[in-house]
Amino acid sequence: MVVFSSRNKHASLSRLAMGLSLAALALLAVNCRPASFTAVNPSDQAASLDADASLPDGHPAHGGDADALGQEPTSTPSAEPGTESQDGPNTPDGAGDPTQTGGTPDDPAPIPTATATPAPSPAPSPSPTGTAEPTPDTLAKLCVEAPVALKKTLAFTDPGKTCDFGKNDNLAAKNDYIQARAEQTTTIDLPAGAIVCSLKFAAPKQAFAYDDQFALILNGLVVARSQAFPALSAKVGAYTKYDWLKLRGQSFASSKLEPSCAGVTAAAGLCVVPTSGTTPGNLEISIPDVTALDVLGTGGVTTVSTYATNKDKAIKPTATLAVFGDNDSTDCRNSSLNVTLEFTYALLPVAAFESDGN
Repeated sequence: MVVFSSRNKHASLSRLAMGLSLAALALLAVNCRPASFTAVNPSDQAASLDADASLPDGHPAHGGDADALGQEPTSTPSAEPGTESQDGPNTPDGAGDPTQTGGTPDDPAPIPTATATPAPSPAPSPSPTGTAEPTPDTLAKLCVEAPVALKKTLAFTDPGKTCDFGKNDNLAAKNDYIQARAEQTTTIDLPAGAIVCSLKFAAPKQAFAYDDQFALILNGLVVARSQAFPALSAKVGAYTKYDWLKLRGQSFASSKLEPSCAGVTAAAGLCVVPTSGTTPGNLEISIPDVTALDVLGTGGVTTVSTYATNKDKAIKPTATLAVFGDNDSTDCRNSSLNVTLEFTYALLPVAAFESDGN
């Protein structure tokens, strides 16, 4: 029989208590999650030790095999970097700082709100240049850098008959009065959007006969005539407007038999007109370029100086020969007359017309 002394007994109890404490701490360390730390209350620790002492041998708390009790082993997964731990999602630095704009981890993530963006204002429709209205200087430069030449010879022929007295706004035959007229008009086709840069209007030297009087007209404005025709007093700009209804019924004797041409005088040799009759005489007319161009622009044709006012009118150049008579069978007739029109014109770049379909 072994007899334990009181000292040995107390030493054994102390070692037993220390062993139990170490076992409890080991068990606590196993069940502790690495991602967080929990303070242990001493009273809770003692209760845990009492509970462990009552557990049967072989329990995992005593280092036994969990399978021996028919239980599944448990494990606590470690949180991988960049993934959520059991304590919650990873937060960026400063997320818990209320001074940061991100708020605290307990704050709900802000819900993005859609901001209505106003529709952009439609771009202003381009002008025919595609950017801004061209200036006369821009057009003049275009005429110098990219002119297109066009020469037209107009052949006015003998109508082969006398005046249509009493028809087509003509009056009945009456001697020495302007009672009827015969007109021949030719239209010159220029490309759409063409801007006339220059124009030479000429009737080269040739034999010409007419009976009784005549006028050459460019876009409704008289550029050459065999006599003054004072009844044609209306002006468009600096040029006389041709108006048959005002001219008819006037006396031939009331008008001077003095030929005239726009912008030139007979003395300069640029306005040579034969006398009236059936016998041909020399005719030679040359209207200065500037004057002819101005006549066109005044008559509604788009030129460099009249672009802003005429560009939307789409008026084409026209040339008319009008021959007047009083009462004879040979009146309102003329021999062949050739008139030459030499144009230069410019076209705005193609891109300029893509916005308005021209």
